[in-house]
Amino acid sequence: MSARTTGHTHPELDPGIDAGEALRQVIDACLGDWERHLAGLMAGDDPRGPHGSRVALRRLRTALRGFRPILDRAMVLPVELEARALFRLIGPLRDADVLAGMGRGSGSLSAAIAQDGCGTPESEPDPLPALRTRTRQALTARHAQAFGDRVRDLFAGPLWRRRGGKARRRRKGPAADLARHALDRAWQRARRAGPDLAALDEAARHRLRKDLKALRYLSEFFTPLLPDLPLARQTRRLKALQDDLGTLTDLDLARRSDASGEGAASLDEPGSEALRRAARRWRRFFAHDPSAGEGSA
Repeated sequence: MSARTTGHTHPELDPGIDAGEALRQVIDACLGDWERHLAGLMAGDDPRGPHGSRVALRRLRTALRGFRPILDRAMVLPVELEARALFRLIGPLRDADVLAGMGRGSGSLSAAIAQDGCGTPESEPDPLPALRTRTRQALTARHAQAFGDRVRDLFAGPLWRRRGGKARRRRKGPAADLARHALDRAWQRARRAGPDLAALDEAARHRLRKDLKALRYLSEFFTPLLPDLPLARQTRRLKALQDDLGTLTDLDLARRSDASGEGAASLDEPGSEALRRAARRWRRFFAHDPSAGEGSA
């Protein structure tokens, strides 16, 4: 496996691998990233810890979605729910780090750190150091450090496998076949936003951003399996588009955190520029036909 500059591991899947083994390797890569970034979150104040932890969880959830045709839904659902709960628990700290990086305090950020580890939000905001401490406490209460071991135990046995002849054939068949199916579904989900990104409201842009992340992560997982598709190039284009959408998300967060509204005007120009870039990139990306190998990455 190789860890690229993103800080996340890209499993080097053999093109002839079957889908079941590909799943295990992808899951193991995601869990390794989770544990590495979680250790950083628990030990230090580097914003890459919370951010990397959340990305690892999103990649894990994306992998489970991509391999869904061979997964027993009932057995895997608890993993998905726990990953989502951990993702949301870390969210307020990630938002506070973003605001601090933009030169804005976290005092106006609504805290949503659970006191009991079950998602109960706080009613009062926390400053960043206290928020960081509370996040660590909540993660410890949920036994987050052992999450990876719990998931590995499930996938070490047979209970995750969907029953039935069709699912068995898919599991034992070429991973490349399942990869094409997963990429096509992810692309179709993203296309639901339509070609005009500038016409989307904040919620719709956020949904598109999540869909594009899933498309990008699946592309990264499956690049070795599909050498006939330009997935590496498409991944780079997706990253550039996501960067612009991420800028818009951060600016939207800053606006919501500015109770006085005094700093809103300073956000208009960078927001407008990021929106123009994102809209231009999305139009070009949207125009590609995934069946021709351009849109599926």
